[in-house]
Amino acid sequence: MADSCHGAVQNGLGGWLDDDLGFVRDWGFALDAIRYPITIWRGGQDRSVPIAHEQCLSDAVPRATLVCCQKRGRLSIVVGRYEHVLEEFVTEARASRRPSSASSSSDNA
Repeated sequence: MADSCHGAVQNGLGGWLDDDLGFVRDWGFALDAIRYPITIWRGGQDRSVPIAHEQCLSDAVPRATLVCCQKRGRLSIVVGRYEHVLEEFVTEARASRRPSSASSSSDNA
């Protein structure tokens, strides 16, 4: 974990600072303007972020789904459910593709 954190900031703290400012600044778009389906993953054992945060996001985004994995925490949800989360991401991305982008992407296959 320490190595990962060190690697995350080896080029500076700008990314970390930007993430933290996202808690207190406008994101530049309205959540209810998001038209693509999204899944918000929540570890039921997460003690860092109250579930009300994910519920608020889920309620604000029209096509959001909140998935709570009760036996997972903030980090273990990614490690323990990586394949499932990735599969869900790919499924949502494919379902969200517009017909025009799907036909033009066949040239890149």
